[in-house]
Amino acid sequence: MSEPQSTPPSGPERPSDASAARRKPVRRRRASVQPTLEITPMHAADCERALHWAEQEGWAPGLEDADILAAASPVGGLIARLDARPAASLSSVRYADRTVRLGLHICRAADRGRGLGARVLDHALRRIEARAVTLDAFPAASAPYRDRGFRTQDRIRRYAGVAPAAARFAGHQDQALRPIGLAALDAVDAFDRAATGAPRRAALSALLAGGATRRVVGLVEDGGLRGWGAVRAARDAYRIAPLQAEDEACADRLLAALLAPIAGAPVLLDAPNRNAAARRLAERWGLTPTFEVERMTRGETADLDETLSFSACALDPF
Repeated sequence: MSEPQSTPPSGPERPSDASAARRKPVRRRRASVQPTLEITPMHAADCERALHWAEQEGWAPGLEDADILAAASPVGGLIARLDARPAASLSSVRYADRTVRLGLHICRAADRGRGLGARVLDHALRRIEARAVTLDAFPAASAPYRDRGFRTQDRIRRYAGVAPAAARFAGHQDQALRPIGLAALDAVDAFDRAATGAPRRAALSALLAGGATRRVVGLVEDGGLRGWGAVRAARDAYRIAPLQAEDEACADRLLAALLAPIAGAPVLLDAPNRNAAARRLAERWGLTPTFEVERMTRGETADLDETLSFSACALDPF
C-alpha cells in the first residue's frame, strides 16, 4: 500500500504581476528648489568682476578703469546674486546735473535666459531719480531698453587696427602737444562738458591723475586748450578714448601724439556717427569698423556739440 502523498502547507497566494504593479509604491518627484535672487549695491570687488565680464565680452575696458569708476561713483550700481553667487551687474554713475550713466549691464553667460538682466535694470530704474539716464546698447539688444522709454541719441562705431610703424612718426615734433595732468582739470572739464553734455569732473580727475597704463595729451595753443585725448591700455589693445578737439586737424595732431609711443600695437577708436570728421579720421589712420552701439537716453536730451567728439567712450561705465 502506498504511503499517502504529503501536501505543502498552505500560505498566502502569490499575487499576479498586474496586481503587483498596481501595488508598487509611487515615487513622488521632489519640487525643484528655485535659487535665491538678491540684488545689492555694487562695491569694489563687484566692480572688478563686472569689468572682467566686460573684458570677456570683448568690450575692451581699460586695465585701470576701476579707479575711474570708483572716483565717479564710490557706491554706484548693482550686483545680482543667485544663491550668493554673482550673476549679473549694472553700474550707475550720477552726475552733478542729475543725469545718470548706466553701464556694465552684463549677465554671466551661464546664467542667461533667466531674466536677470531685466530684473536688475528694472530694480535700478525704480530707484533712479534723474532728469536723464543714458547707456550704450548693441542694436540687436536694444529692444528691452526701448520698452522702458529709452531712445537712440547717436550711434558709436568702434574702429580697430594697428598703430602705424615708428617710421611714420620720425621727426614728428609738435611743440603744442604735451602731457597734461590735474593742473589742466578745469580746461579739460569745460571741453568735455561741451563735447558730451555731462559734468564728468570726478571721472576726469581720476583719468588725469595718471596711471601705469594710460596717458593723457593736450593740444595747447594761443594760451588755450584746443583739444585733448587719452590712450588707455586694455587687455588686447589700446583704447583711444576720449578724443576731443576743436576740429579735424587738431584731432589728427592729437591722434598722432597718442599713437607714436605705441607704434605697431593694436588700437581701438570709438567714432560717433554724427561726426563725419571722426569717421574720416579713423579711416585715414587705417582703422576699420568692427561694430556699432547705440547711445540711448531716457528723459531730457543732453545739450552738446557733436563736432567736438572724435572718440567717445563706447560701452564704458563713465
